[in-house]
Amino acid sequence: MESIVLPCLILLRKLIYADPDVRLSLAQQSSLLLSLFRVSLIFQNDQAVLTEATVLLCLLLFDEVSRTDMWTESINNNGTVLPSFSLPVAVVRRYHLPVKITAHHIVSPNSIVVPLSSECSTMKPVSDMLRMSWNLSWYHGTENLLQLKNYEKQAETFLDTLKLSSEDILILKITHTTYGLQDSLNSIIQAVSHRDVKASLIRLSFYALNDRLDLKCISGSCQTILKSIVWQKAINR
Repeated sequence: MESIVLPCLILLRKLIYADPDVRLSLAQQSSLLLSLFRVSLIFQNDQAVLTEATVLLCLLLFDEVSRTDMWTESINNNGTVLPSFSLPVAVVRRYHLPVKITAHHIVSPNSIVVPLSSECSTMKPVSDMLRMSWNLSWYHGTENLLQLKNYEKQAETFLDTLKLSSEDILILKITHTTYGLQDSLNSIIQAVSHRDVKASLIRLSFYALNDRLDLKCISGSCQTILKSIVWQKAINR
């Protein structure tokens, strides 16, 4: 069985590279993508299999990679110069970049627009956003929500689809700068090993890095928040 894995991957790669319709069709099949990912894990020590699986995932997940030869050939035929490397406008506007890079469209022209169905609210991305928005609105902001001692008891009256999971609460704790900084400092004070202290310091450095990358100087920056909380005890330790 293992001997035919590599030939099958090679044939599949050549097929999806040659036929755009087949490629777009297979890209919508999550079972195929999961199977390729599983193959890459099982044969992670086989460099040839791992390479083919990686190329397949790249071609299926990022359709513009498969179309590179198509648009480069059309440009060459027209006698025009190949376009330089560029990044989405949203990325260029959001982060400090060490070099000047040409910006392009916010939405990729190769993206597939899926029409909204009548059961749009049952889709996971939509239900996740609805659940988060409901809780933030109900408790009047992230700070009030994170101050709850027992969220499970407070949310007993909510529908199950509107209750935040432990992962949702963890995401809020990490992304809320004030809470994240204070929690990191508390972790340093309460740490029982050098490893715990190192992990907390790495978390603090990520908040500082985010400030340096952020183009917008906002009042909720890491530097501003640290001035308003007690951090000397943690750093001294």
